[in-house]
Amino acid sequence: MAEQKPVQPIIQARMKLAESEQVVYFATVETNVKREDLKDPSFWAHVAAQLRPKFEIKVYAEDGSFFAHYLVLACEKTWARVYELSFHDLAKSEITKDQLDVILKDYIVEYKGGNKWCVIRKSDNALMQSKLHSKDDALKWLQVHLNQAVAA
Repeated sequence: MAEQKPVQPIIQARMKLAESEQVVYFATVETNVKREDLKDPSFWAHVAAQLRPKFEIKVYAEDGSFFAHYLVLACEKTWARVYELSFHDLAKSEITKDQLDVILKDYIVEYKGGNKWCVIRKSDNALMQSKLHSKDDALKWLQVHLNQAVAA
């Protein structure tokens, strides 16, 4: 068995300020973007030219449904291969599937850009509530609204 060389302490030239070696970008992606899309090198095609290995990308979904953090491993002008450092599903709801089925029988909860999350009544397409910050907030609002209607 060959003898292993002892590990050498790091030298000064290999220790640099992170700001001089690494750039962190923040990207806000559209509501239809999924976790697996972010791992596809072609997803980054329009911004790949500004990326370099070791750069980081923090990603926030426009509708507030997730936050993710990626490290660029390799890139060229039209693609970037990223490694997922973390992914946080921010849309987890406390409402059970059975409750959700009842709640959404007559209503639609959807993200509408500037109006943020909205609650829409299906029967007449009436906007019941808007500018809610998350899907969970919209579902909770609708649940309270329905409970008040039953109590009245």
